[in-house]
Amino acid sequence: MARLVIVSRRYWPLAGGQETLVGALAKGLQRRGHEVTVLTAQWSAQWPTTIDDEQVKVVRLSQRSSPMWGTWSFTTRLTRWIRGHREQIDGMLVSRIGYSADAAIRGLGRGTRVPVVVSALTESADNDLKWLRQTPFWPRIQAKIQRSAATVANSNYGYQMLLAAGFKAEQIHMVRLGVEPHRAVSPSRRAEARRDLRAANKDLALPVGGKLAVAIRPFHVESGLADLIRAWKRMIENHPDARLWIVGDGGQRSKLAELRRDLELDWHVVLPGVFEQIDEVLAAADVYIADDGSHAGRLLEAMASGLPVVAADTLLHREILGNQGIGSILYGNVHDELASAVGEIFSQSLRWQDSGAFNRNIVQQTHSLDGMLDGYENLLGLSRCES
Repeated sequence: MARLVIVSRRYWPLAGGQETLVGALAKGLQRRGHEVTVLTAQWSAQWPTTIDDEQVKVVRLSQRSSPMWGTWSFTTRLTRWIRGHREQIDGMLVSRIGYSADAAIRGLGRGTRVPVVVSALTESADNDLKWLRQTPFWPRIQAKIQRSAATVANSNYGYQMLLAAGFKAEQIHMVRLGVEPHRAVSPSRRAEARRDLRAANKDLALPVGGKLAVAIRPFHVESGLADLIRAWKRMIENHPDARLWIVGDGGQRSKLAELRRDLELDWHVVLPGVFEQIDEVLAAADVYIADDGSHAGRLLEAMASGLPVVAADTLLHREILGNQGIGSILYGNVHDELASAVGEIFSQSLRWQDSGAFNRNIVQQTHSLDGMLDGYENLLGLSRCES
């Protein structure tokens, strides 16, 4: 049994792609017989500072509310905690390339024998690197990360981004994102999920025989969700009973709700907030929409459910969905091509339900949770000691 620490500033009860992946990783390693502690931030003063999440010990470090001082206070406390517990740490995994990785490695100190793996654990390394390279501290942070046991890319696209940012090829290792197995969506399962969700929230009621598309992502300024809502205005010209659920929350919620009202889409586009578990939401859907800012972990969960996918035409999506794209349609122009692609799936739903099984096979073969766990255990030099 190894005593492992996973550093992730975001963790449950925050609900997102990164949080889901870190939670699955922590619990999976715990099930394999390791003693896992997650170091995360206390985003609310009302949250307890320590909890057990299915035997995983979660330690929440307090931070200030403002973004700049919040980062400083969290990383300071992170370094202090690791420095005080480094004799009880056999391995460390850090989620995201950035200030947390710098603080965690600093806490262990120079000359440590504790293996440290720094992983993007996101859709790619691209978003982190674009932001970090604008800070004057980037050379120092990069140099420190390259002293770790490994820097992980989760895709070929992420691998190329790390190379372009100056990371050494021998330092970069590939561990593809993995998700828990999901029940395949069947007509009976879809009807059951829709009944359950309607009972929990009347806003989620669908017309008899209505089609449903789901998108999951934070409501950020750069989210692109306004374009998605405008595209839906065109969609309902041919499919008036179609519904779009945009699952998530954030600072742009009020503006998106206002746009929805201005376009008279109140009953066609629903903003239901966040769900701790999205299994029921995916089970209710006919298609999943992944724009260029969607988290790959959520895309993989939709694919694992056997859903057809309409995705922005990006290198990462092409890599995940496969060159054949049997279970997906890629779009370029948001307004025209997205509406057309979703409309095609709605019009030929039976054929696309069969095609969605191709997506499920991709996840089972190349994006399993066990495969991701094996990859991190190998990089940390751990033997499998499943309990």
